Amino acid sequence: ADFRCAARSCGHGGAWKESVALLAKAKRHGLPDRVASLWSAVVWACEASMVKAPPPPGSFSPVAWKELELFDFVCQRAPRGDIDAVMHSVETFAAERRWLKVLGGAKRRLVEGCLHPGDRIVEFGGYVGYSALVMARRLRELGGGGRVVSCEADA
Repeated sequence: ADFRCAARSCGHGGAWKESVALLAKAKRHGLPDRVASLWSAVVWACEASMVKAPPPPGSFSPVAWKELELFDFVCQRAPRGDIDAVMHSVETFAAERRWLKVLGGAKRRLVEGCLHPGDRIVEFGGYVGYSALVMARRLRELGGGGRVVSCEADA
């Protein structure tokens, strides 16, 4: 968890090289990254710095394959920064490829209806981040302001 947090923090300061170095150090010391959470944090740090991310490591647990497939699916279909296209891609993947536990239907409408301009939201257990996108988009529709922070133990 410490390596993940450190690697992700590197993206905030544009220190993507340090995040890649952390990934290499973890690999050298034999630290497992079974669900690719460290690699995912390094990808985020690189993307935040507008730098091409390193390729994924060769050994993921079976649990992560669906999420990696989703990541590739969204990257191929949604332009960077287009929240609607990302959400549509996640929904399409869930409907056409593989089931995902994401906020949809009546639950989505309930959450959207509870939000107000300027709300500050902390989400624990975001899985692939879809519900955070739902809430962020709704806050934008309400005129902006507010903030969504999503925390995932496996990220």
